[in-house]
Amino acid sequence: MPSKRNVALMLDLGWPYARHVDVFDGTQRYAQECGNWQSHIDEFPHTRLPSRHGKNLPYDGIIARATPELAERARKCGVPVVNVWWHSLVDNVPSIVPDVVSGGRLAAEHLMQRGYRRFTFLSSRRNSSTKMQTDLFRSTLKEEGFECLQEHSASDYPLKHSLRDWQAFEKKIETWIDKWEPPMGVFVSHIDVTSRHIVIACQRRGLTFPDDVGLITCHDEKTMVVNPPPSLTSLETNYQEIGYQAAQLLDRLMDGEPEPDDLRQLNPVKIIARESTGFILTEDDLVSTALRYINQHADQPIGVEEVVANVYGSRRTLERRFRESLGRSVAGEIRRLRIERAKQFLRDTDLSLAVVALRCGFLNAQSLCEIFRRETDMTPIDFRREKNGVDNT
Repeated sequence: MPSKRNVALMLDLGWPYARHVDVFDGTQRYAQECGNWQSHIDEFPHTRLPSRHGKNLPYDGIIARATPELAERARKCGVPVVNVWWHSLVDNVPSIVPDVVSGGRLAAEHLMQRGYRRFTFLSSRRNSSTKMQTDLFRSTLKEEGFECLQEHSASDYPLKHSLRDWQAFEKKIETWIDKWEPPMGVFVSHIDVTSRHIVIACQRRGLTFPDDVGLITCHDEKTMVVNPPPSLTSLETNYQEIGYQAAQLLDRLMDGEPEPDDLRQLNPVKIIARESTGFILTEDDLVSTALRYINQHADQPIGVEEVVANVYGSRRTLERRFRESLGRSVAGEIRRLRIERAKQFLRDTDLSLAVVALRCGFLNAQSLCEIFRRETDMTPIDFRREKNGVDNT
């Protein structure tokens, strides 16, 4: 068996965000597979490296949210480094980072697909990726003929500031919301707890989700986006995969392979749809009424007959206008919404298939499995394993 390799992990693990701990988890999954890593959590590896090449090295490689100090010392010592921090100021070391900027385009497309026609966003003045992300959000909307009615910039979340700072933060959020003309598509390119404060401020004003407001939040911190209701549609980054790929790359560099030509490798992000953008808006009042009824009762064993009975129109008329507005039948929309909610429960909870089926309006677990597989080409169990990073082998 090859000798142990000492690998430093500088991942700022004092902050329990997914972009820290999930990256760490991915590195450890790789370390278990290769079997010859000794991982060291070290937030100051550059202070332990010697000042020049040739002396005894404490580490064979480093995975880090890389700083210029670390990069300079490691290069002098000949120790390979892989960066996993989008905001790193180092551009001369290999990096595996999320494609956070593309999230702006995905957010705009999702809100347009959900039927919103007025838009706004919240960003951070201190964050370069946020500016690039929201610039792409705005330009994507502009390409389709839509404008952002206004934007809002927020400074850092007032975690340990004075009561006055906190009250000023809340006031800015409320003033911004009071300028909206619902229904409004909202993209929050900020920490997820900010989205929760926006939800509360909207609810105080009688605004509902997703009728009046469709909201997408920038990250996917499960403790913030899943509860309390409404659950929040979010941008998901597979940080475990980033950690795993960073470890793979570092192993090759420690074997003496040259650095890749493309030093910055981007991992994709994607939209995770939840209740805050739950159903599709339409200008057809009849279809809109039916969609609202389906959204409110999809957890019950309703069918097309129940939907028709609760709108002013015949089944034939409703079916025709559904196809004109959405391109699918009433039954197809019921299935789509139930499958979307089932995906949410499978991804965000450990509930049994029987309970998921009950929560999503399926007759039983067998019905859930049959319809889920027909609509997605995979079983609910396989979906859960894939989304939660469980090894199927």
